[in-house]
Parts: sequence; C-alpha cells; structure tokens
Amino acid sequence: MLLSTIRTVNFRNLIDGETNLLAKDVFLVGKNGQGKSNFLESIYFCSYASSFRGSKDTELVCKTKKNCSVILNTKKNIESIINIKVENSKKTIAIDDKKLVDRKTLLSIISCIVFCPEDIEFINGTPEKRRWFFDQNICIHDDMYLDCLQKYRKILKTRNLILKEIKEGKNKKTDILEILDPQMVEYGIKLSKKRKDEILSFSSVFEYYYKEVADISGINILYQP
Repeated sequence: MLLSTIRTVNFRNLIDGETNLLAKDVFLVGKNGQGKSNFLESIYFCSYASSFRGSKDTELVCKTKKNCSVILNTKKNIESIINIKVENSKKTIAIDDKKLVDRKTLLSIISCIVFCPEDIEFINGTPEKRRWFFDQNICIHDDMYLDCLQKYRKILKTRNLILKEIKEGKNKKTDILEILDPQMVEYGIKLSKKRKDEILSFSSVFEYYYKEVADISGINILYQP
C-alpha cells in the first residue's frame, strides 16, 4: 500500500491507537457497528479533509469528547505525515508540521475512491449526488477544475447568505448580486462543460466494462444538466 501507518484519537467509535498498514492487502473483519467503515472514513478524511458520508466535522468526534485527530503516514515517493484535527468545531490541516491553507494539496499526496452500498444513490438519488460523484473523480486529476469548483461554491455560499439576509430584512442592498451573478454563471458554465467532456470519456470506458460484467452492449452515460 501507499500508506504506512494511521493513528486516530477520539475519531468516531474507534479505539485510540496506531494501525500498521504496511502490507500488500489489508482486511477489516468485524461485526456491524464495530467501526470498519469508520476506519475507512479516517483514511478518506486524510485525502479530502471531509467525510465521504457527507457528515459535518463535528460529527466525526467521539460523542463523549470535544476534539479528534487523524495522523496518516504515507510512503509514496517521499514520505509525508498528514495531520488533521477537529478542535472545538474548528478544523486544521498540516503536512509535515506545516499548516495547510488549501486542502487540494492533499490530493497530490493521497487520493482515494470509496465503493459502498450507498453508491446506488448515484443512480436513483438526487442530481446533487451525481454531480458529487463526477466532481470527486475529476478533481483527482484536474487541479484547474478543483480551483473552479472551489470558487463556484464560495460565490454560491455568499450569494445564498445575502439572499437569506434580504428575505429576513437584514440586508436591503442588492448591488452585490449584480457582481456575484455573472461570476457564478461563468464558473457554472465551465464546470458544466468539463463534466460533459468527462462523462463522454467515462462512458466509453463504462460501456466496455459493463459488457464484460453483464454481457450487455450499447450501454452509455449521458449528461443532462
């Protein structure tokens, strides 16, 4: 594996301690609710600084504690130590004891994809789930897309906050919306185009493997924004 060790403290229901991952294959064995998924979540947390379950950072902390941390040692090319802490609802990320401002750097060190039963939601779930799936995969190999996505989300968050304040009567100035709207549209169009191109590429690969598994040809994926 590309991982050496992982140490968790107050993370979900996991017992505090360090786990050695230096093996070709690693198996997690246990009954339901013993923490197998939580252990995988701790590794994912070090790749994206977020949960694949969509949980808030505070929900990762053991119920009887206030803080949690995950320290991951990698051995890809140059060894790195990723340290992510959630203390009093605030998250801090450090690589080799240097505080990280932009978490996209994590993807250059360790990138991972999770396969789980909830993946069926990509098919029958909300459009947001499908966008999340492709956003995650594109971000792994396209830094420019990640930059665009971060800017879009930041503008959208600010815009929604202003609209909420206007609705509640706390803010009567709509001038800033005239600035934010064109920016949101610009980044939104870029994201939509990139997703369309990515899905066309993904579809050709998907068709081949789907035929190998199900013996059904002519299956493809279309993007309908």
